[in-house]
Formats: sequence, structure tokens, C-alpha cells
Amino acid sequence: MRKATAGKTFTEEQAKWLELIREHMVQNLTIDLSDFEDAPIFATKGGLGRARKVFTADLEALIEEFNHAMAA
Repeated sequence: MRKATAGKTFTEEQAKWLELIREHMVQNLTIDLSDFEDAPIFATKGGLGRARKVFTADLEALIEEFNHAMAA
């Protein structure tokens, strides 16, 4: 995640969500949009709808970068 987030600035709320994403990826190694609805760690925080509001248009790009970094 450090590689994918290097040089980027995040709000406090985004940083909290990034920590949730990190926790999820430690256990699952990957993440996709359906995880935001299916995984309790995200669902209790508002799920995909809230994640989209927090990250705006950047959510899909971040997910792609995280998965790519894990595969590298």
C-alpha cells in the first residue's frame, strides 16, 4: 500500500478507509468493489456508497493500484 499511496495526499477520513483496506488486504491479499459491500469491515462503515463518496472518482484506480502492488 505504501507503494501505491506514495506521494499522494489523503484526508483524515480517506486515511481511515485506507487502514480498513490495508486490514482487509492483509487477510485476503486482494480487494475489489464487491468487498466493500460483502466484507463486514467495510459494510459497517457505509459500504461501497460511502467509499465512493470518500474517494470520489479515485476509488477504482486505488483498488487497481493496490492489487497491482500486491501482485508485484
